Amino acid sequence: ALEQAQRDRQSSGGTPPSPSPPPRAREPERPPLPLPLPQEGEGRGEGGVRQGVAAHLVSLLTPAAFEAEQYRALRHMVEQRHKAAGVQVIAVTSAAVGDGKTTTAINLAGALAQAAENRVLLVDADLRRPALGHLLGLGGSGDPGLVNAIVDPAIGLAEIVQQRPPFNLSVIRAGQT
Repeated sequence: ALEQAQRDRQSSGGTPPSPSPPPRAREPERPPLPLPLPQEGEGRGEGGVRQGVAAHLVSLLTPAAFEAEQYRALRHMVEQRHKAAGVQVIAVTSAAVGDGKTTTAINLAGALAQAAENRVLLVDADLRRPALGHLLGLGGSGDPGLVNAIVDPAIGLAEIVQQRPPFNLSVIRAGQT
């Protein structure tokens, strides 16, 4: 996740890159699992997007990749904490912009959603720079979200939760900025 944040920072013209750590031995990459056929209006687009999802969201797009395995290891730790202490809610946060919070949150949610019996709700609570909708290909930013539900008590949970097929994932976007 930290490496991804550094790549994101470099591509957006952020802070200068720090020296890279020495390369580590990687296990050979396994071929990706086949994905369901794209729905109408989806598919491979510009900027490394497949099925409307940004290419660096490996746990959703290439679950057999080495990088996705790292998120499955994190998932295992979360599941163990859930069993031992009953943890139901997880927050992914950091002190600085560009640390990879969104990438980590989406990939962890994707890893958790791989089990068909799991119910995963990913909430974009970054009210200043919401990105979940864009990265997950959920369409326009005018849809109601978390802010709208807080401001208007008449808006219920069912109105702001969006399903992200073909993934076993539900999302609440930030809503109006």
